[in-house]
Amino acid sequence: MTGSLSIILPTYNERENICEMIEYLRKNFDLAEIIVVDDNSPDRTWQLVKSKAANDSHIKLIRRSGKRNLVSSLREGICIASRDVVVWLDCDFSMPPEIISKLVEAIDNHYDIAVGSRYIKDGNDARDSIRRVLTSRLINKFAKWLLRSSIYDLTSGFIASRKHVFRSIILDGCYGEYCIDFILRAERAGFKIKEIPYVCIPRLKGKTKTASNSLVFMAKGSNYVIKIISLINAKLNDGY
Repeated sequence: MTGSLSIILPTYNERENICEMIEYLRKNFDLAEIIVVDDNSPDRTWQLVKSKAANDSHIKLIRRSGKRNLVSSLREGICIASRDVVVWLDCDFSMPPEIISKLVEAIDNHYDIAVGSRYIKDGNDARDSIRRVLTSRLINKFAKWLLRSSIYDLTSGFIASRKHVFRSIILDGCYGEYCIDFILRAERAGFKIKEIPYVCIPRLKGKTKTASNSLVFMAKGSNYVIKIISLINAKLNDGY
């Protein structure tokens, strides 16, 4: 199904990883469309992608000036994706790209959305920050219980979806809380969702953009809480 697959890579200062990721994807998903959405990285990640795209029609680059937002990056990537199935993941190898095949297999088996899950059997979060791991686990347990979701990893960020899903659901948010919103609205709309286990590992190279200091950590954590509360209110108002 790789000929019907668009792979979206949102990037910001990923010069150390992007070439290796693209080469892996071109080798293992040779017919897939690769869309890199770069927020004008100071390390000129976009320049490396531009060079590769010049000689490879399967690679597309969106270079965004004056923007730095994960969710709007994904929206722009989805907008230009030309294939029937869309996958997105981080390009730092913390989300092992070999799992893409399993996500796509779930779509082939009549699911609308496949979620790479750290929190079901055979999955795990093995990143190097205990604080991040524990916080993620707590947020997911809290959200699953409050929102009565069947999904264990609501903040995955490693997703495959049929493109037609986005005709009725637009990604909304600023950071990882968009994933909770997307999965919950998809569940409520009746789309079939499958979780696929994977082990999230420390990034291959470079520095994380996630919660680089305590203030950022608290601000981003509050976004999750606000999103969960808004979804509860929507559920009550809509009678779910």
